[in-house]
Amino acid sequence: MRQWLTIAALCAAIVVVTRVPLQTGQLYSFDSVNFAYAIGEFDIERSQPQPPGYPIFVLETRILTALRFKNPESVLSALRLVGSFLSLLLLYWAGQRIFDRRAALIGVLLMSVYPAFYFAGLTSAVRVQLVIVSTAVAGACWAAWNGGESAAKWSGFLLGIGAGIRPELGLLLLPLWAVGVWRAAASWRRRSQLTAVLVLSVFAWLIPTALASGGIVKYFRINWNYLRSDSAGLTSGLLGADTATWQMYFVWLVVWTFSGLLGLTLPAVLAGRALSRMQALFLMLWFAPSFAFAALVHVADPGHVLAMLPVIALLGGRLIARAAERLSGQMSHLLAVVLLAFPASLVWVYLKMRPEALLYALAGGGLAAGGMLLWRRTAHRWIPRWQAEVILLLPSLVLFSFIWFHKNWFYSAKTANVSEIIRQHLHSGLASATLHQVRLVTWGDDSTIQRIRELAAERPQEAVVVWRDGLIEWRKVQYYLSDMPIWVLERKGVVKLVRGRQIVSVIKPPVELPKGVRLIWLERKGMRYEDVPAVAGAPRLPGSFR
Repeated sequence: MRQWLTIAALCAAIVVVTRVPLQTGQLYSFDSVNFAYAIGEFDIERSQPQPPGYPIFVLETRILTALRFKNPESVLSALRLVGSFLSLLLLYWAGQRIFDRRAALIGVLLMSVYPAFYFAGLTSAVRVQLVIVSTAVAGACWAAWNGGESAAKWSGFLLGIGAGIRPELGLLLLPLWAVGVWRAAASWRRRSQLTAVLVLSVFAWLIPTALASGGIVKYFRINWNYLRSDSAGLTSGLLGADTATWQMYFVWLVVWTFSGLLGLTLPAVLAGRALSRMQALFLMLWFAPSFAFAALVHVADPGHVLAMLPVIALLGGRLIARAAERLSGQMSHLLAVVLLAFPASLVWVYLKMRPEALLYALAGGGLAAGGMLLWRRTAHRWIPRWQAEVILLLPSLVLFSFIWFHKNWFYSAKTANVSEIIRQHLHSGLASATLHQVRLVTWGDDSTIQRIRELAAERPQEAVVVWRDGLIEWRKVQYYLSDMPIWVLERKGVVKLVRGRQIVSVIKPPVELPKGVRLIWLERKGMRYEDVPAVAGAPRLPGSFR
């Protein structure tokens, strides 16, 4: 009990120190506004929230609302903080089952500063819960893999309920669960009973959600249309996205998922064989389906990779713990030289070369340092294992802090050179999961909304917002300026008239404008306004953009 209280206190302290001061006071994204609307009325056809509905998560928001949280912003902020805490706690629980306590604790430290997880902890309450579901199911599945029939029952329940938070996880973690059931249950009758636990757990949220959406057929039709046109259709080469767009998202996926491995080259060299065959197979089956889904179907935000990050964090924890065990007993004469030269070379690279050069230097320097230490393994003096773990953990902490706090990742170049295009995608992927990005969005959106209010106040009852690929999401304008009409020019060749929570009409362009109104344009290049003449023959709103 004392151990768990200590770990819980550590996880809580990490969240309080690193997340609480940086919480945003606004609904960060399009999806956040959808969840805010869903607190009052559940309707996936009107994106309250977006399909597939996330019914368990919506239930969580309503429970906090019933507990008198004052607004949707505070509800989602609380869920981000609690979700981050539970993610770290469950990661330790799963890690000490799969490996040991030291690997689990180091894995928690790595996960706590992983840029994609850190970013989601400030911006997306629902995506943080990908870690909760993934680690809870994996921890139970590991016990089932080792013959725990009771654990197999719990894994089915957790998987079924967890799918109500993020439905695709039900399919992506299904192979991990299926192998556990096969190994834990000796008879087909018992396997059928364990399968029934999973099915009933899914039905517990699926049936009410489908009924609230107009029936099971309509529910699945809405989900398929959303996946094909508004979600995966924009990012997946299989479902309609162009090759260049798919390649960009794939590079982003690699950056968001694997950037942490660059700080683990030194312990990887020193660890030797750190995984048993079963551990390697388990981690692969835990990781591979989610990665394949992200690569082939949908990934568009750093938070989308969170179901995979526990695997990376625990693998890193295992490598560091194993390498420290070997290093503490076989000190080299070269250790002091290596430990001084490695960080010094990184500082030099950072000051003299391009920002991404530090990433390559960190990975390459770790390989070189590990090779030097293996080359001269004569025991000279002994250091405590925890000191060796700290030494091996430092490169990862330097890497994560560099990515998170560095604000000059943005890079754009009009070029046909493949290497430059990849470099551009690398930079934009890194930039999308930084503190600078969080501040840029929140400050920019606050300023835009305030400026719209000022422009509209000059022409009361005569101002119209026209959104055409604006930097601010039109859904946020709709939420914070609910009394203003908004014309949304979409990529699909239609114009939506939005007022309050309602989409009043969907019209094919061109659209006749009322005379004398003020148009406040929100575009990719910024914001501008123009006043329509109060005479006959007023201009028309142009068609959709490409």
